[in-house]
Amino acid sequence: MKTVFFIASLICALAAQRAFAHAGDFDPTFGQGGVTILPSLLPASPFDHGNKVAIQPDGKILIVGRAGGDASGIWRSAFAVIRMNPDGTRDQSFGPNGDGSFIFPWAEGPAEARAVAFDTDGDIVIGGNVANLAGVVWLTPSGVFDVAKGQSGAMTFAVNGDTTNQTTLTGLMVNDQRASGNSTYGVVFTGTYNGSGHSQIAVGWYNYDQSDPTPGARLLVQAFDAGGSSGQSSVATSIVANPFLSGPTMTIGGYADYASGDGNHTNCIVDSFDSVGQFDNNGNLYFTWSQGTPWVGRFSTADSAEAECFVDALASTALGNYVIAGGREILDTGGAWRAMYFQLRQYPDGSYGLMPYHNVFELSRWGDNSIREVLPEDNAKWTFAGFSGIDFSGIPDPVGARVNFLDGSLDASFGYGGLSVLNFDPDTNAYGQTLGAALDAHACIVQVGTYWNGGSDGNGNDFTQMFVARLQPDSSDTVDTIFMNGFDPPVSLCGG
Repeated sequence: MKTVFFIASLICALAAQRAFAHAGDFDPTFGQGGVTILPSLLPASPFDHGNKVAIQPDGKILIVGRAGGDASGIWRSAFAVIRMNPDGTRDQSFGPNGDGSFIFPWAEGPAEARAVAFDTDGDIVIGGNVANLAGVVWLTPSGVFDVAKGQSGAMTFAVNGDTTNQTTLTGLMVNDQRASGNSTYGVVFTGTYNGSGHSQIAVGWYNYDQSDPTPGARLLVQAFDAGGSSGQSSVATSIVANPFLSGPTMTIGGYADYASGDGNHTNCIVDSFDSVGQFDNNGNLYFTWSQGTPWVGRFSTADSAEAECFVDALASTALGNYVIAGGREILDTGGAWRAMYFQLRQYPDGSYGLMPYHNVFELSRWGDNSIREVLPEDNAKWTFAGFSGIDFSGIPDPVGARVNFLDGSLDASFGYGGLSVLNFDPDTNAYGQTLGAALDAHACIVQVGTYWNGGSDGNGNDFTQMFVARLQPDSSDTVDTIFMNGFDPPVSLCGG
């Protein structure tokens, strides 16, 4: 078994010193020292990816991603869903085989799950890419198909029904407004469409009521330009609910090519989409989409024509009128990516105003840095999860960072100076990237991602596995029993 080193905080262990649970430390009761590395889901094709995570009300952890597949295309990848207990062990009550997993190889081609949400009735909704199509799967809480939804529990679709050019799905939400007297109930999703000579943002709506044949009343997928002018490529990466608009609505983040006075750049974009109600042949309400005015911007601390900006994650705060975007920026060609975030204020008319600061964390000038998840803990602090190169090699490792809302400074009470880094074994070239994260009921941070174990096959494809890690939350509870050797037993505040 490979050694895993943790750099969560620098603690001097002196004799008779009391240990304590410190925010940003790895939870010692989860997995092995706070981390679980999952064995290969398809042993003949050890190329798994962990992309997103969601926490059930009972504390169980859902991970979605990819099982198998490789760059050569010899092995066909499949949707993968794993459910874990709060202590980091596999939940044996989940899945058709009772092994804690659901692996679904689509007949249409290679597939990878990239988004997960919970339905109102407790079902699990998973979305992702299936060959050139977007795909959605509905699972019951026990991890088998809910055959009452989609087409016996699964469905694929594309913008304009175009199966030749790729439609991807990168984010989804469940929208249920029946409690307010509206019949709206279904799934809202976003992604990218590549069939117009350039990539476009794809937004869609799938209505659970399939009784009416009216086009658009059951499934509607549309494509929009969001690069500031038509013909500019746009990519959607993330989605959150729009706090001001009713019906199935969304705010999306991503990036777009944008023509400006000093050349073409890849800029950050944040865009809102409102639903426009229409009535089908039976008098039932359904929706088409109305695009707001996108916020488009490029950040640079240097006046460089090569500077670029990408949004990879979005969140809205409990205040309801702030959108936090995280991602990466690069200042010049050949330079290192820097992890970056910024804050927008969203107004009732759907427009945005940029707050006066944005910040970056950069643990290494030699490696890529990126924010892949934004987690507002409350209205005072935000947590970011992603990856960063941490030494001269530039090899990335998972990182968590927490900042203060008012001034954007790193929160010194978290980890070491505001950062918490998981450094996999450098002696074997093992490394990892956090691609998804969530807060559980105890405000513990659960990170998931992809772990490169240092091995590869004869074709040069690197072996990869899913990993899960859990970090401690804030607490004023600092002591328990002092032992003769000066060390306390492991302290966990995560309820695992």
